[in-house]
Amino acid sequence: MFWKYIKKRLQKKKSQPVEKQTAARKYEQDTGRVTHKETQPQIWETQFGNVPENAKSTPVIIGLDFGTAFTKVVISGAGQKYGVPLNNNKQGTEKYLLPTCLYEDSKGNYSIENPLDCQRFHTDLKMQLLDNTLDSSEKNRIIHYMAQVLQRSRHWLMTEKQNVFHSERLLWYVNIGLPTEIDGDNKLKNTYKELVGEAWYSSTEPHFKGEFPNDSERKLHPERIGVFPEFVAQVQGYISSPQRKHGVHFLVDVGAATLDATFFMVHRHEGENKHPILDGSVKKYGTTYLVRHRYKELGNQNSWRPNPLGKFPTNNEFATGLSVTLEEIKSCDKKFRKQIIDHINLRRRNAKRKTADIQPEWNEGVPMILCGGGARVNFYREEVVNILTEQKFDKLNLPNLDKLLAPNIDGNHDRLSVAYGLSFDAYNLGEISRPDEIVPQESTSKETCSKCNGTGLYGNCPRCGGSGFVQ
Repeated sequence: MFWKYIKKRLQKKKSQPVEKQTAARKYEQDTGRVTHKETQPQIWETQFGNVPENAKSTPVIIGLDFGTAFTKVVISGAGQKYGVPLNNNKQGTEKYLLPTCLYEDSKGNYSIENPLDCQRFHTDLKMQLLDNTLDSSEKNRIIHYMAQVLQRSRHWLMTEKQNVFHSERLLWYVNIGLPTEIDGDNKLKNTYKELVGEAWYSSTEPHFKGEFPNDSERKLHPERIGVFPEFVAQVQGYISSPQRKHGVHFLVDVGAATLDATFFMVHRHEGENKHPILDGSVKKYGTTYLVRHRYKELGNQNSWRPNPLGKFPTNNEFATGLSVTLEEIKSCDKKFRKQIIDHINLRRRNAKRKTADIQPEWNEGVPMILCGGGARVNFYREEVVNILTEQKFDKLNLPNLDKLLAPNIDGNHDRLSVAYGLSFDAYNLGEISRPDEIVPQESTSKETCSKCNGTGLYGNCPRCGGSGFVQ
């Protein structure tokens, strides 16, 4: 009787429509993804359709690293951080790196996927922002690009992690990184917030055609859009790790467009992370400008150009492509190299002059962090070796982002470090202050602490207890 019962059950299951069999197997055990077609959210949706009215709200933060060459996204929610595979056509680390490129087909439609009838592609999206040459057409392209990135990011979370979030109301936030000087750039910051706001709205449109109706209910509230200096996001994983050190640090972040050189402090005050900026500046010394410099100095009219979506060419490949010698390439680079070294030296002098020049790091070695996609280019790596040799810097590698779920990233966690930092709650990102706001501290005492020179910032000063002055 038992075997007859089993046989009957198997025949009944076999006769069921495929849809019912799929519905019965609601979740895949390996990914937790809901597989029943009718349960899949549409790409423009921001909420699950069957969320109860009394469902609790869960904050979900999209850390958007809008880079010159590549865009990366890390999403934080329900106590976990997820690297989003924006580029599923690739393997390993590259699947998390989406080229900052917008393709245009024969009908003028834009896509972050390369269409079969691609007429042209736009790779200078962020450059227009940095060069302050943004017009309405370029603004529209940036909005299209960001909108599709936001769509893909949300849709990935709502499908692949539906078993985690399906019963909750999602409270979305977007944090984006800003290349900034010490004082920041309020105009650029406001532009970024405006672009993200418009991109979010358009990403919720089923058939976005480039028009932006004034529907406030579907726009992301400005308070849920955060804009933070990229260097703060870059070091967030380090600052929140047990490997962090207190005191002066130096960050060199090399991107496709800019080189960010920043001296800052790491310390905690009343249980909060603080990152007082001692001195820093963002200059257009990234890999794109290195290429421009070589063409300008060599005056070559050769039609060869590096592939903007490919790996940065070696010096030998440049020499071959430009029909020049390797010695001419190296000679050409001397002027560009001097600009970078002078830039870093000026930042160091200013930081040392404005702050406690007797901080132990100035004599013992300032921890130096080299990061960014451009840092893998030999030209910049060689310059770091020169700087480490000539000045007292100790190279410091960023720790792996242990809390990040990004399978098959091949140990290259630093490629997602900015997006990872941006996925933190705005209140957990360290506070930024100007040096003249923190050095020296106000006190009625006339005697400045010789241990910390009045900063009160170097850990727990044994002489002044962190006040900066001898009482």
